Amino acid sequence: MFLGPNVVITNDKYPPSKRLDGVKIRRNAVIGANATLIAGIEIGGENSVVAAGSVVTKDVPPGGEVVAGVPARPIYTVDIFIRKRIEYERSEAPP
Repeated sequence: MFLGPNVVITNDKYPPSKRLDGVKIRRNAVIGANATLIAGIEIGGENSVVAAGSVVTKDVPPGGEVVAGVPARPIYTVDIFIRKRIEYERSEAPP
């Protein structure tokens, strides 16, 4: 699992209430910086990616989806994400 800086994990969907719900983050999930995860959702795990700054209000299924935005919605497959990451890693850093 990767959690970027300042990820917010909430535990009360309608605060203040007497019902507290956790967020389930499965193995190998990637969650970008400043993402907010609303109480009661599940980040599916294997090949699930939450983009930086997203607000996740619904479950993110496992198996190859990248979600982004407010509220978070699918934007492309993990295959595209991995290709972009490899290109980024191979590129030369700016001076």
